[in-house]
Amino acid sequence: MAEVPGFFGTLTPYVMIAVLIAAANVMCFFRDKEGKYPKLKFSLAVAIPVCLGSAALLEILAFVFVKTDAIWWCDADRVGFWKGTLYLIPLLVFVVLQFLSFSAYNRFLFEDNPALSTKAGADESICIKPAVYGLVLFVPLTVLLLWLSIAMGWKDKTTVNLMLCIPIAILVIGLGICIYKNIKIFGTGAGLIIPFFCVVYILGDIAAVIFCAIAIWKVILQ
Repeated sequence: MAEVPGFFGTLTPYVMIAVLIAAANVMCFFRDKEGKYPKLKFSLAVAIPVCLGSAALLEILAFVFVKTDAIWWCDADRVGFWKGTLYLIPLLVFVVLQFLSFSAYNRFLFEDNPALSTKAGADESICIKPAVYGLVLFVPLTVLLLWLSIAMGWKDKTTVNLMLCIPIAILVIGLGICIYKNIKIFGTGAGLIIPFFCVVYILGDIAAVIFCAIAIWKVILQ
């Protein structure tokens, strides 16, 4: 079997992803109930999403450049069944940590900050759901509309382009809602940046889930 070429054919990016996710989760444990370290709190509030966003971006790039070969290091055909199974364990652990890190970051932001909690309301969370819905619906809705246009014989470019505007509009509206709500909670600067971090984080989560599914298939089922 051919080796995976380039940067993603080495363990370096995957070690970087693991370190970034672990570092973000460790930083999320910081608490400053008495408000003695506001500068440190602010620095960590920036550093945590930078770490999570960087890890997610590496996952997205791995999927773009090497696709299913991104998990070559736990492919039973390359490393053997037992090594593949052993290497699968840290993959699953860090994917779970990646998913939990968003909740941990919300606790970090809101637990010791009554002012932010009041602005965020009962959820006490970064507004992310509208963007999630937009991203999740984008691909299946696009495929459905393309199938519908073919089935109905609407093959002219204008009609197809208009139909494709629907999932794009849903995605844009979802991001717009996120931006609006996060600006109300965090102010203009952070409110504009956070939704785009959320998009990268969500795409990274999707890539991580795909990697897990591929790894389980290649190690156990195959």
